Amino acid sequence: MKVLERMKARWDALRRRYSDVMLTHKEATRTLWRIRLELFFSAAGTLALPRSAQPDVTIIVITYNQPELVYGCLSSIAEALGSSALGVEVVILDNGSKIETVQVLDRVQGATIIRSDTNLHFLRGVNRAAREAQGRHILLLNSDAQLLPGTLEAAVRTLESAGDIGAVGARIVLPDGRLQEAGSIIWNDGTCHGYGRGHKATDGEFMFRRDVDYCSGAFLLTPRGLWEKLGGFDERYVPCYYEETDYCVRLWESGLRVVYEPAAVILHYEFGSSSMAQGISWQVDNLGRFRERHKAWLALQHPASVGAVLAARARPCSKLRVLMIEDRVPHVKSGGGYPRANAILRELAAAGARVTLFPMAAQEEHWPEVRESVDDSIETLVQLSAVDLHAFLCERCGAYDAIFVCRPHNMETYVDAVTRTPGLAGDALVLYDAEALFAPRDAVRRELAGEPLKPGEIERELAAEVALARHADAVVSVSAQERAVFERHGIERTWLLGHAVAPRPTVAPFEARAGFVFLGALYDDASPNAESLRWFAAEILPRLRGMLGAHVRLTIVGGVTAPSILALAGDAFELLGPVDDLAPVFERARVMVAPTRIAAGIPFKVHDAAALGVPVVTTDIIAAQLGWTPGEDVLASSDPAVFAKLCVELAGNRELWERLRRSALARITAECSPETFRSTLREILAAAPAAGAMRVASGHATAAAPAPARAS
Repeated sequence: MKVLERMKARWDALRRRYSDVMLTHKEATRTLWRIRLELFFSAAGTLALPRSAQPDVTIIVITYNQPELVYGCLSSIAEALGSSALGVEVVILDNGSKIETVQVLDRVQGATIIRSDTNLHFLRGVNRAAREAQGRHILLLNSDAQLLPGTLEAAVRTLESAGDIGAVGARIVLPDGRLQEAGSIIWNDGTCHGYGRGHKATDGEFMFRRDVDYCSGAFLLTPRGLWEKLGGFDERYVPCYYEETDYCVRLWESGLRVVYEPAAVILHYEFGSSSMAQGISWQVDNLGRFRERHKAWLALQHPASVGAVLAARARPCSKLRVLMIEDRVPHVKSGGGYPRANAILRELAAAGARVTLFPMAAQEEHWPEVRESVDDSIETLVQLSAVDLHAFLCERCGAYDAIFVCRPHNMETYVDAVTRTPGLAGDALVLYDAEALFAPRDAVRRELAGEPLKPGEIERELAAEVALARHADAVVSVSAQERAVFERHGIERTWLLGHAVAPRPTVAPFEARAGFVFLGALYDDASPNAESLRWFAAEILPRLRGMLGAHVRLTIVGGVTAPSILALAGDAFELLGPVDDLAPVFERARVMVAPTRIAAGIPFKVHDAAALGVPVVTTDIIAAQLGWTPGEDVLASSDPAVFAKLCVELAGNRELWERLRRSALARITAECSPETFRSTLREILAAAPAAGAMRVASGHATAAAPAPARAS
C-alpha cells in the first residue's frame, strides 16, 4: 500500500510541476499533426514506408485511434529512413481503431498491416506483430512517437557493437523539448524512475552511452532471435505496462546488457493512446506481478530515493570512475596540450573506465564536434564551467576513484573548492596533471617585453606554482625536465607521462617537396604561437627572402583568429586553417619551423611534424625541452640570422634532410610510444583506492520527476 501511495504522490507532483507547460505543448503538437493530417486527406498522395526484401530491422507500431499522432509517427519513419542504407520493414497492428485511423492506414504503402477486430492493447499487439517480423532486429516504436534521422542507424550500430548487448534504448524527448527519460532506473521496490525527466535534453549528463536497468518500450531495439528465445513480452502483464521493464530485467538475468544510446532520439507525445489515470492504474496492477517475478534481482537494486539516483543511473560494474577537469573539450586541432589530454581520455575510454569530463571554460560546443573528439561513453558536461565546480564536487562527493586536474589555474580553482568544503574528493586519488610549468614561461615573456623579473621573483613564482601540487596525491609531468623541478621542490610522488604519437611518415621524396610549414593554433595575440610568428615574420622571413627569393611564405596549419596574424595573411603567411588530416599538407612540405621563444612543457607540434617525417628548425628553448640534440635530431637557434640560415641549409641539403628525418623518427618511436603512454597511464591509475579491489561503480544524477514503466 505504501508503494501505491508513493507512486500516486510522485505523479501528483509531476502533474503540478509540468501540467501547464506540457498541456500547452501537447495541444500544439496535436494541433500541428491534425492540420497535417487534414491536408493529407485533402490531397491525393500516399504515405510510402520503406520495405526491404531482407530487412535489417522490423519496426513494429501498434495503433489505436489518435489518427493525427499515428500519421505523425508513420511520416517520421518515411522521412527518417527514406534514404537510409539500413534495410527496413514496417509492421503495423491496428487495434480496431475508428474510421480516421483506418483511413490513414488505407493510404500507407510498403507496410505489413494487421487489422485486429478487437483491442489487443500494446503487449499482445506487439507479440502478434512480432510473428510477422523478418528483420534481424525488432524495433518497438510507439505510435505517438516520432523517429529522428540517424536514430535507428545509431541504435543498430550500438546493438551490433558487442555480443552481450540485448537491447538498446533512446533519448526520449517530450513535446516541450525536455526529457522524458535518458534510460531508466528500477528501484528495489519495483517502482521506476526516468532519469533526467524535465531536464534539458542536450545537457551533458544525458549525452553519453551507458548500461541502464531498462529503456522505455516507446523505442526499444532488440535482436529478433533473442526476442523469440525469450518468448517476447510476458503476457502476465496484459494489457500493458511493465512488459518492457520485465523484458529488460530478463535480459540482465540472462547475462546480457541494456544500453542507453543518446545518439538515438525520438520525440514522444506520451499517453497518446491512454489517459494518464488509466496508465497509472495499469502500472499499479502489474507492479505486484513484477516484484514477485524478479524478487531476487530487485533485492540487489538501490532503494527508491532522489539521493540514490547518482548511484543508480548506470548499472554497477567494476570499472574505475574518473573525473577529468580540463580547460575545455580537448579537440586535437586546438593544440596547446589538448592532443595529450585527448589521448588520456581516449585511453581511459579504451580501458573501460567511467569518465566524466568537466570543461572549466564557458565555451560554446556543438555535440557533433564533441563526439568527434571524445568517446561516446564519456560524460562531457559542456553546460558547466569553473563557477559550477564547487557545487558539482559537493553533489558528486565520493563518486570518483580518481580525479585528474589539468593545468595550474584549474588546480587553483579545485583547491579553493576543496578548501571551502573539506572532503569533497572523498577517497579519490587526486592527480595534478601539470601539463607544463608556466612560471618559467611567464618569466621569458616578461623578459621579451622588456620587463624582466628578478631572480628571486622567478623562484617565488615557481615555488607558488609547484605548491599547488601539495594538494594532490601525485603529479603527472609531461617532461623529465619539469618532473625534476617538482622533485627539487620536495614533491616526491611524480610520474612522467609525455605524448602518445605513432610514427606515420609521409613518403614523398625530398625533391617532391617544397616550402616551410608551421603547425599550431593562433587564437589570440597573447599566445606564445602568435608571438613566435610575429618574430618569424619580422626577423626571419626577410632573411629567408633575401636568400631564397621574395616568393617565400610560411604555410600555417591551425585555427587562426589572432588579429596580428590575420593581418599578415597573404604576404607573410598562407593560412590553411585547421585540417582533419595533416598528412597531405606535410606530404608537400620540406621543412617545419617552430620559432617558439615562450614555451612550457613539450611542443606537440614538433613531435607531430617529426612523426610525419618532416625535419624541424626550432629555437634553443624547444630543443632543450625536447631533450633532442641540435644538429642530430633538429636544427636549433634562437638567433634570427642563424635560424634563417638553418632553414635555408635544411631546405637545400637532401643528405642533411634525410639524416634529420631518420633521427627524429627514431626519437618519436623511442619516446612517444602509444604503448608506453597507455601502460604508464594505467600504472598511475593503479594507485587509486578502488583499482585493486574495484568498488561498485556509480554514476551521476540530478533530482528528477518519476517516469512510468512505459507510456503507451
